[in-house]
Amino acid sequence: AGQWRWPLGEIDRPFDMRRDPLVFDATSAAGNMVVHGGPKSGKSTALQTFVLSAAALHAPGDVSFYCLDYGGGQLRALDGLTHVGSVASPLEPERIRRTFGELEQLLRARQRHGATRNGDYRDGYGEVFLLIDNLYAFSRDNTDTFNTRNPLLAKVTELVNAGLSYGIHVVITTPNWLEVPLAMRDGLGLRLELRLHDAHD
Repeated sequence: AGQWRWPLGEIDRPFDMRRDPLVFDATSAAGNMVVHGGPKSGKSTALQTFVLSAAALHAPGDVSFYCLDYGGGQLRALDGLTHVGSVASPLEPERIRRTFGELEQLLRARQRHGATRNGDYRDGYGEVFLLIDNLYAFSRDNTDTFNTRNPLLAKVTELVNAGLSYGIHVVITTPNWLEVPLAMRDGLGLRLELRLHDAHD
């Protein structure tokens, strides 16, 4: 694997009787990713694989991960990795706000310095990934009568649409593609479909 490329799994091509490696390329236009599938289809496991595969091939200064764990706690196991900046659960609202504050600051700093996609950011973070396990649950957190969607969802949308040019990526899981806000969809260049709950999904 080259720099900022790592394997995620295999693509089964039954008609051609072969399997092709599925390789993620952080420097491509498909540098943001959505994984969707029904319950117990392996969405959280796909995120764990994503992080561990990247960590096995890159130094901590080359890739950094910030995880929001709304998928039942599976991402907590990644907390000990040097490459992982933080893993926050819905029970840690302050930590979640800090994560967004840090990523926003990083984006602004890179925009100011005109740091673009050559991987040479000189800030010690390298390619940065915000992982949200279960965007559906995240979008319904932190809501009230007046805010029916999580106010932080707008920050995710901004990172999806503006972050890629500055080496900041967003990787999300969701039970249903239709739950992904319209403003975010075009920015999610790689869409992995696991076993779906319903054919209409």
